Amino acid sequence: MAVALAKMDDPIFYKHLYDALDDKDPTVRRVVVHSLRVHKKPEAVDALVKRFQKEDDPVVKTFLESSLNELTQAYRGPKAEYWLSWWETAKNDPDYKLGETDEDAKKAAEDLGHKLKKRRTVSILGGVTLESSERGSGIGVPILIIPPYGYSENIMLPFLSGLEQRHKLHYIKLPPVRSFKNLRTVSAKNIPYYPIDQLVDAFEDLRKQTNEERFAIMACGMNSWIAMRYAKKYPRSVAGILLVAPLSGVKEYARATDRFEKQGKGKKDTEMHYFGLTRRFNSQTGESNLDSYQRENEITKWEGEGGCIDRRSWSLFFHDERDYVISMLYPVKNHVMGSVAIPDFDLFKEQKPALRIPTLVITGKSSLYNSIEDSKGIAKYYRGICLVYSFSSCMPFCEESKRFNKDVAGFLKKFARVKKDKSKK
Repeated sequence: MAVALAKMDDPIFYKHLYDALDDKDPTVRRVVVHSLRVHKKPEAVDALVKRFQKEDDPVVKTFLESSLNELTQAYRGPKAEYWLSWWETAKNDPDYKLGETDEDAKKAAEDLGHKLKKRRTVSILGGVTLESSERGSGIGVPILIIPPYGYSENIMLPFLSGLEQRHKLHYIKLPPVRSFKNLRTVSAKNIPYYPIDQLVDAFEDLRKQTNEERFAIMACGMNSWIAMRYAKKYPRSVAGILLVAPLSGVKEYARATDRFEKQGKGKKDTEMHYFGLTRRFNSQTGESNLDSYQRENEITKWEGEGGCIDRRSWSLFFHDERDYVISMLYPVKNHVMGSVAIPDFDLFKEQKPALRIPTLVITGKSSLYNSIEDSKGIAKYYRGICLVYSFSSCMPFCEESKRFNKDVAGFLKKFARVKKDKSKK
């Protein structure tokens, strides 16, 4: 309802939206705050600033900051009192124009860690250019944030503000597969294998460029393999590993695919069944299992089939498949990497890192993309901790954000940021 009222942009409904900012349910407040960013009016800014002063939910706070940034371009950071003092002055300034870009404010916000600052790292070792965005500050060890394969860092940005208050977070935009050279391929279509080792080397070059002694690495899903391989190859560069809904290897990826196919078929959930079929292909011809299944059973593809499968695969990321955030993030979720062949990775056959690296594994109870048993096995391998979130699938940082931020902050509390001496090689 809030979204519909906001999009109508009719003054008659403004009061209802502003009143809903005080709803007892934080999920309602989150929707309203996000919806109000389309109201380019001082009254909307005033309502959001007032709500900010009494808000206690971390996700709603992040949405408040984001909506205020979008409306005002002021970038006052995560503290409500800064927004209040700025707005009291700005709204009474006859020369102030709402939404006018203040380049000095943007630069100051980047320096303070209040606004995303873009970085490009040309990696000689990895043979690729790595793009990332930084935000946050403090004495805590910096964290590399690696989203799930094929997904944008934008699905994580709204939910980690609790960590940004003590840590600088480097949100990684993984380079598309076509950016890499001389990758090993498979099938007649020359599908490249996922370039794990090249990405590991690129992240090491990023660490050197940022002049950091060590990173903590937060990686999701299949991209956990990057963190695992990084810890093995550069153990002295890693302060800790944070794995979100991880997979131990290609066998576990296959088991997840089996779950999608079996449950989708059993529940007559065609989109889930078809999604499972898209996750495998013929290594000789490059044809997906879905294409061969439809050909052999003389099933005609329906119009919009790909979009339906994509939306179903996305909803499976969530415990509550009715959550508004699913549709909110859907337009920004994709990051096209290109088709890849899954490498024959198996953590349990990998040589352990030369140093013991503190490890925290977090997974959702309802996730089909990975399993609790596998997550516990990964934690045991590293002699780490495994936490299972009861109300999450594979987006625990979103669905149980308050707990997630608290657990990760507690895990990293003992690690201080160490900058390398530039005079030393």
